[in-house]
Amino acid sequence: MKKIILIKPVFVFFILTLLILFSLAIGRYDLGLGRLVTIFLSYFGVSGYESPETYQSIVFLVRLPRILLAVLIGGGLAASGAAFQTIFRNPLVSPEILGVSAGAGFGAALAMLANLPAWSVQLSALVFGLMAVAMTLGVARAAPRSEITAMLLGGIVVTALFGAFIGVIKTLADPWNTLPSIVFWLLGSLGRASARDVLMVLPATILGLSLMFLYRFRVETLSAGDDEARTMGVDPIKIRLLVVLAATLITAVGVSVSGMVGWIGLVTPHLARICGGTSFPTLLVRSIAFGAVLTLAIDDLIRSVEVAELPLGVMTALIGTPIFLILLPKTRRVWR
Repeated sequence: MKKIILIKPVFVFFILTLLILFSLAIGRYDLGLGRLVTIFLSYFGVSGYESPETYQSIVFLVRLPRILLAVLIGGGLAASGAAFQTIFRNPLVSPEILGVSAGAGFGAALAMLANLPAWSVQLSALVFGLMAVAMTLGVARAAPRSEITAMLLGGIVVTALFGAFIGVIKTLADPWNTLPSIVFWLLGSLGRASARDVLMVLPATILGLSLMFLYRFRVETLSAGDDEARTMGVDPIKIRLLVVLAATLITAVGVSVSGMVGWIGLVTPHLARICGGTSFPTLLVRSIAFGAVLTLAIDDLIRSVEVAELPLGVMTALIGTPIFLILLPKTRRVWR
């Protein structure tokens, strides 16, 4: 297999660190890197440095939670996409394929229709996202086809079902108050990020990524086919189910906080694969790094627009689509 270009994950994480610092400084209140250093020193009580509490609130209560969420959600979606594409041996698979995003969208819309508080909207999105994947697995088990095909078909069916439910909710919602909130949530946004959201996403993302990393070499054997995996002592059904559960947990928790954010889990693994090969252990690390950088960069672009804040899901689609089309010829060579 011919590699197009080789980019070390360490270099990408270094770029991510610089991007985080840059993201803390930019926004509608441009702080600058020099003032940002002063704010950090003042916040941690270093003598001789003082900054207004307003600046500290902007950095630590508004921008930092949003940046951390962008990194966690972007890295988690990219890792989930890489895992799904490997275990299903399909380059067009994304984390939403099993219905988690559609289920989470219905759960959030249902909670908004009932005028429940924000934390209830997130909880409802999480519960229905997990429920949608459980339904997909149930359909796959009952279908008289191969496991992979049945699971993908089950995901399509469940996604369509919850998409129809979302349409019903939109029809019943108040067009002046509730409907705009539902539509905006479905388009995805990190504008209301808080420290509580970070504490909700962080443990689930760490747990899911830890499971993928722990079983990374066994997942790699699935890319050669189930029969080859069995000859190496790997149970493909067990590993595939474990990866599905880990990726579903990451995706469901992320979507419950940010709304429906697409294309990151589809495009980023292809970019990581082109820049370092198809071996899943390295692909996983590269996907996390690339996904975090791409999501944070897109969110920075959103925050830099002065007129209005565009939804994150819309921007990831606008940017992800041309990137995917550019990568498509190289992706075909890599997969061959």
